[in-house]
Amino acid sequence: MGKHSDTIALPSKSRVGSVQAEFVRLRDIAHNVLCLGSPTSPTNPLQHDYRAILEVSATNYTLTSEEEQELMIAGYRAFLKSLTFPLQILVRSQQLDLRPYVQSVLESSANMQHSTWRELALSHAQYVSELAARRTLLEHRFYLIIPSDQGSDTKQHALAGLLPFGNKGARNRTETLEKAQQQLDLRTEVITQQLASLGLQCRRLA
Repeated sequence: MGKHSDTIALPSKSRVGSVQAEFVRLRDIAHNVLCLGSPTSPTNPLQHDYRAILEVSATNYTLTSEEEQELMIAGYRAFLKSLTFPLQILVRSQQLDLRPYVQSVLESSANMQHSTWRELALSHAQYVSELAARRTLLEHRFYLIIPSDQGSDTKQHALAGLLPFGNKGARNRTETLEKAQQQLDLRTEVITQQLASLGLQCRRLA
């Protein structure tokens, strides 16, 4: 009677894509443009969605006068009505770590010549430390995510995904990226100017 092996051979499965690729669609950053994988075909290198990101500075709305608040609301309403494309507003909140700041104040106080300034610096460092211990301080950052019409849902881009890999497919992808870059440059410039009239400064991240 022959011996049976304890190893069981299982049929191999082809791996279409990783779990990360399904949730993190970022594939590349080219010329300040985010290239995202297509939601319908995430593994196809010729199909992308294109985005630009603006970081918007915050303003203390509660410290402005009632007239200024009304002007800001009216301006923001006009800004939203003027949009001809979808826009995503992202607010990122994270706990603020004041320990590096307190440490820098303490180090600076050690080099102060006058005792009065040194006592004020130590008192300020103690106040900030106690405030951070009593309350959870949050830092808020605001971002605008701007899409391009040159995406995987357009007819031209969908046809490009059917082309074989090679010079022609790469050329179509380059042309699409250039069109997306031009459109995103224009859209970010218009948004930056409109928000500047409201006292909000923008900085392009991608």
